[in-house]
Amino acid sequence: MAIRFKSAADAAALGASLRLARERRKMSRAKLEKRINVDRSQISRIERGQILLVSTNVQKICTYLRVQIEPYVGQSTDDRASLQSRLIRINSLLGGRQGGDGAVSQLLNALEAFAEAYSGK
Repeated sequence: MAIRFKSAADAAALGASLRLARERRKMSRAKLEKRINVDRSQISRIERGQILLVSTNVQKICTYLRVQIEPYVGQSTDDRASLQSRLIRINSLLGGRQGGDGAVSQLLNALEAFAEAYSGK
């Protein structure tokens, strides 16, 4: 399922972030093209925000330059429904108990530690 940007402004903001990250590394579009096998004209369009969807190439650039894409994109309808059902489930498991927020924070911290341990970071 395709992931869309929240708005044209978000696509432009991601593009600006990517350009800044590339320039901070003192890397030309041609050099980035060779590193990740994405045509430099497409890199230029992405950096100018002239995109509607998150393509494989957008993901490649974000991954290589270590730019988070999540703040710029909306969730698909399926993702929102799935998230909503999980939130309802968490709420029912906590049963309105005091300290529920702390328990959720501890759970998230444990999941982050688990992810880092198994991702080789």
